[in-house]
Amino acid sequence: MIHVNQGAPGPNGTCVVITGAGGNIGRGLAPRLLAAGYDLTLSDLKPVDGLVTEARFAAADLRTGAGLQAATADADILVHLPALHGIHVVDHTETEFWELNVNGTFRTLQAAVAAGVRKVVWLSSQAWHDSEDVYGFTKVIGEQLLDYHRTRHGISSVAVRPASLVPWTDWARDYGSGLLYERVDRNDVLDAIVLSVDWVAGNDGGLVLDALHPDTVSANDLRDWEHDPIGTADRLFRGARSVVERFGLDISAPPVRPSKLGWTEVGYAPSRDFGTWIKEVAGLSDDQVKARTSDY
Repeated sequence: MIHVNQGAPGPNGTCVVITGAGGNIGRGLAPRLLAAGYDLTLSDLKPVDGLVTEARFAAADLRTGAGLQAATADADILVHLPALHGIHVVDHTETEFWELNVNGTFRTLQAAVAAGVRKVVWLSSQAWHDSEDVYGFTKVIGEQLLDYHRTRHGISSVAVRPASLVPWTDWARDYGSGLLYERVDRNDVLDAIVLSVDWVAGNDGGLVLDALHPDTVSANDLRDWEHDPIGTADRLFRGARSVVERFGLDISAPPVRPSKLGWTEVGYAPSRDFGTWIKEVAGLSDDQVKARTSDY
């Protein structure tokens, strides 16, 4: 993707429609966009308890297109979130993935064109890199749909590619050590989407944004990690040794350094990593850590 014609971002009465507003990301995103000054229209299959009340609700079914015209009416920016994800592969067919992730995205973009919406933020995934998986394949097609609608219809867009943020069951092993590898904190992803909305509000073109954890490990650190994982972790993240040993974490594999597509353009600066988790968990008892559950 490319980006051109940078301008001054800002809400200024801008209306954002969020499709899939009742999902994990939509629930966290809506309050942030309201706080930033955007007007909101929330759309999903049906009203969902717990959504912000300061926004208009418009029911829509992406699989048929029903309700999309009303949902996109008067909007300036579309934030498109609905999708089946990698965790759904075990109980959903390839046809179901195609109907929602591909056909649903196409119908929504076509509704945006018809409504005069020329700004889109779309939730892609790091699974884009694995097109042999049905989920990753649909994300490749989705980004191609963005490119098509940019060249054909002049829609400017940001494709946000988060790493894994599936709800965790073990706060130490799933979440904590995961931040060294293929996990990102949900709050950093929400920050990335808000920044993408700001960017697309003031710019024309296309952009990909990698919504990943901070880059806190150097190439030299990776070499040290191969020889002394715990010692290197303790040098980089104070207190890591005691926490790793306390919970028996396996951090033998070198950490994954994030790619930074779009970081400079939108001002993305993730702040939640293994080190911030170490600081948080160090002051908690074992029972408190075991009792911690995902809040989304």
